[in-house]
Amino acid sequence: DRDPHAGQCSTLVYTSGTTGRPKAVMLSHDNVTWISHAIVAVHREQDFGYQGDETSIAYLPLSHIAGQLMDIHMPEMSGLEATAAIRKLPDADKARTLIVAMTASVLREETDNYMRHGMDGFVPKPFQADQLKNEIFRLQKDRKKEANPEQTSLPPLRILIAEDNPFNVIVAEDTLRTEIPNVTIGKAENGKVAMEMVRDEEWDIVLMDIAMPEMTGIEATLAIRKLEDAAKADTTIIAMTASVLKEDTDHYLKQGMNGFVPKPFKVGQLLSEIEKAHLSRKK
Repeated sequence: DRDPHAGQCSTLVYTSGTTGRPKAVMLSHDNVTWISHAIVAVHREQDFGYQGDETSIAYLPLSHIAGQLMDIHMPEMSGLEATAAIRKLPDADKARTLIVAMTASVLREETDNYMRHGMDGFVPKPFQADQLKNEIFRLQKDRKKEANPEQTSLPPLRILIAEDNPFNVIVAEDTLRTEIPNVTIGKAENGKVAMEMVRDEEWDIVLMDIAMPEMTGIEATLAIRKLEDAAKADTTIIAMTASVLKEDTDHYLKQGMNGFVPKPFKVGQLLSEIEKAHLSRKK
């Protein structure tokens, strides 16, 4: 049955960490189909549930608000206008509520515009449950780090992201810039470009997608290992892969890769693999 509030704002509720306290994620969208899709997608995660009764962020108890999923194009007030209004709420804590854009466009200039208007992050439409959950948890972690800053043991690194999916590139880049001080980021849209950038420039680590056009991640890795410059041929390459079957990951290592992280990746997994690769280089 259609939720009477579905065209305005619905609430996704999940259990927060080890505390067991329910946390609400507000969902603002004018399309009933999209609201249903989000509810079903998030509900697949064991620690998520659904509550479809609240209609405005102003009326939710602050302790139960984890964030708001905001569509960009809506009638009456767009997602950007609503974000601006929330940021001006007299209650300072509510004004800082996490706001995640739901958008069909992941062009960098557009997502940067969302951030300039006060949004904290975004998920592409259509999205997967893991994308939605990981983005909310990543932003919550960033907020905690702002309140309790901690230093990473990683030095400034030059990291090349070889990935043909714009959303994955943005998530990886934002994560690296947040977690590694003074990191230098390069981007290659396929394996051929990645190989050429390693050949022509200096990189500490390559995050290499497996399935890419022009030249796959494995083909690019084999080409890099054959470079005349021995140091560049030995560049650390970490696979980014949707498959973590042992036979697949063993194959990546046999083809010359130094490690792997699953997609969609978790921040801790990515940093752990990068740190492990960096420490092995120092030995």
